[in-house]
Amino acid sequence: MTAEGAVVELVERVRASATGPEPAALRAALERELGRLGRQVRAHPSRWGAWADGVDVVGTAYERLVKADQRRAAGQFQTPPWAAQLMATWLTEEPIELLLDPGVGSGRLLLAAAAQPRPPQRMLGLDSDPVALAMTRLNAKLRRLENLSLRCGDFLLDAVPAAPTAITANPPFSRHHAIPAPAKAAIHAGLEERGLKVSRLAPLHVLFLLRALDVVAEGGRLAVLTTSWWLDANYGRQIEHHVRNQARVDGLVFFDESHSFFAGAKTTALITLLTKGAKPAATAPAVQLGAELPAVSEVLRALCGRSTSLTVEEAELTEAR
Repeated sequence: MTAEGAVVELVERVRASATGPEPAALRAALERELGRLGRQVRAHPSRWGAWADGVDVVGTAYERLVKADQRRAAGQFQTPPWAAQLMATWLTEEPIELLLDPGVGSGRLLLAAAAQPRPPQRMLGLDSDPVALAMTRLNAKLRRLENLSLRCGDFLLDAVPAAPTAITANPPFSRHHAIPAPAKAAIHAGLEERGLKVSRLAPLHVLFLLRALDVVAEGGRLAVLTTSWWLDANYGRQIEHHVRNQARVDGLVFFDESHSFFAGAKTTALITLLTKGAKPAATAPAVQLGAELPAVSEVLRALCGRSTSLTVEEAELTEAR
């Protein structure tokens, strides 16, 4: 069976067992099916090659079962494999004792890191959605990952069990008005307790970026995938100032509007590469990519100042720019 065949089969089984077409019914049926498959994988681990050949069968099936407009409220948009590969490759250039993904989804970012030549010693995935944790749990079993732990919780509100030495993140893409009022109040109260008061207009993925900077260990690396439009918003200036004070910006990878980066969401995208506690720089290398994505290795060479066919600009990290 091919990976696409596995996706189709999983989607069909879930739809057949669901009590209705509503997202809640489909999610419940998917969670039951993932549990059943996990028991089969444990009993016969060698029969699942098509599920573990690098394609995220589980996450792909979820996107087909629960449509984009139904996932939008929770900001659930899967990380494109190209982005996961770039983020993992850059992060693992340095040894990682503990890698954290604070919104793990189906686990794509951690799976990409685990497949690197120098994988993290330990990995931790957090998510407030039990279905997401079930997806990651099955993906880990399929790939026989023993160093991955999962925890259900809210990254913005709950304590992180240990300071990670690196963070990889594709935070929930939710605008501020989609955040329930009690949760928004608690999130901003927590930020203010740590001396950071930001606009209530900040979207969820930007709040994740701030929290990630707060919890990662000194000298730790962060690779965060967000939209890019927050950089031009009025509330963004204070956040940019905070980021510059806390970390060195090692690279910015912008994606042209012509590239449909997040399936089911029309928005621009940005990968930000940071090192917490490193001496800030006045500029940062920035690459603007078009509809056709180059090799990950070429982008990373460009950001390091090596000769490539890509154009690299030095983005000015100032209040005015």
